[in-house]
Amino acid sequence: MVKISEDGKQGKSKMGPDCVRFTVKDQTLYAICFGWPEFGEFTIKSLSSKNSLSERGLISITMLGSHENIQWDQTESGLKVIFPKQAPCDYAYVLKIVPKGELLFTE
Repeated sequence: MVKISEDGKQGKSKMGPDCVRFTVKDQTLYAICFGWPEFGEFTIKSLSSKNSLSERGLISITMLGSHENIQWDQTESGLKVIFPKQAPCDYAYVLKIVPKGELLFTE
């Protein structure tokens, strides 16, 4: 259930730019980010190079609803993603993360 705040926005003020949830479909990982980073860089700590998604790394990262190229770097501190200049919507931002080969996890 989505909790609606008094001003009618779905939790926007309570979820910061580091709040993320994941889902998997057809060997693609989707990271749902519930905040827009103030300086454009978003780091997903749980997707660091120490926690491999696939045996051969990643192919690409795109943001659903955006046509801008996404720059990213997977380091020991996390998957660092440079968000597009323009937000594609107002509340949640979905990163489509495509691995090289099969995901090492599916749940």
